[in-house]
Amino acid sequence: MINLSIIAVAPGIDGPFGEKVFLAVITSLSVSFLFYLMGRKGKASTTIDDEFGIDDYYVLKIIANDSRAKLEFDYEGTFKELKEKCNPKLYLEPHQPQKLDIAANLFARINEIENNWNKLEIRKIRKKADEELGIKLSSEKSYRILIEIYDPKKYVDGQFDKDKLLACNRAYKYISENKNDIRKLEQFAKKVGILEY
Repeated sequence: MINLSIIAVAPGIDGPFGEKVFLAVITSLSVSFLFYLMGRKGKASTTIDDEFGIDDYYVLKIIANDSRAKLEFDYEGTFKELKEKCNPKLYLEPHQPQKLDIAANLFARINEIENNWNKLEIRKIRKKADEELGIKLSSEKSYRILIEIYDPKKYVDGQFDKDKLLACNRAYKYISENKNDIRKLEQFAKKVGILEY
């Protein structure tokens, strides 16, 4: 055990009171650090690559190829949904001036390209609508396809395969946790080779 009376000298404070201050500060920092670690333990990862390893992607791509399923980016449906959800009227009551400005610019751009849109432009508008207006587009179709492909039950009942079971378990969890986030589902689908832009 370290003799704290030797090293525990708080600047400007002499005697046993200085040791108490020093110990209180050290204890406080230690407790704060423990709470920080405990809080991080249950948090979701910040990127998709934090969730899956190279081996997982390899197995998940094999499963995707076996399923022959493909997700296609629905540009026409996305365009219609963006036109509906970026309408500036939605930000008049209650009045949201910043969002109204953003929506007006996006809505104007949507109207400009309505008869001659390109895929990249629609993806840019969707990204901006998501990040700046918090607009979430429908993810139900993508969710249903992905959850069916990566259902871990397939590898417990009938054809047991440990690698596929474990990879599907992680994928199923990720898909379920992000079922309302079309961009995360599409990012996952692209990583495993299912999404075609």
